This record gives sequence, C-alpha cells and structure tokens, in this order.
Amino acid sequence: MNEGNEEVYRWSTNRVFPMKSIQRELKNEEVLSYKETWDFKDVQGRHVSKGRYKIKVVMLIRIDTENGSLSTEDLTAATVVEVL
Repeated sequence: MNEGNEEVYRWSTNRVFPMKSIQRELKNEEVLSYKETWDFKDVQGRHVSKGRYKIKVVMLIRIDTENGSLSTEDLTAATVVEVL
C-alpha cells in the first residue's frame, strides 16, 4: 500500500494455488518460515515512486493448536518501508 492507501502490488496476482490439504505436526519451539522478495515494481511492472509503503503479509492457512485454531489475524504481519 502506498501513502495514499492504494494497493500497488499483490504477490498472489496471477498465481494458481491448488486446493490440497497438507498436515504437518510441529515440535515445541519448531518454526515454519517463508522468505520472499519484492523488486519494488507495481502491478504494471513499473518501479514504484519514492515514498513509504506498507507491506502486509497474510498467511491464509489453518493452524490448529491445543487451545483451538489460530485466526488470520494471528498469521498476519506488517511493516513500513521507505523507497528512496
């Protein structure tokens, strides 16, 4: 999202996600991680303008715990970067 709160890029655009179920049990303190990079280009492939951008990551998966399921909010992270 740019400073005008407009979405300039969405990683999942034009990607296909097959519907399949994968079960995996994590041990205590085990961590799942994911790494992705953004080349600072918008949806049209143009470099974004200078300014501040909010990057938000939402994992759309279901995780069951001993205390119930985690919500989408539990699996969301956000930060702000500045393009100079």
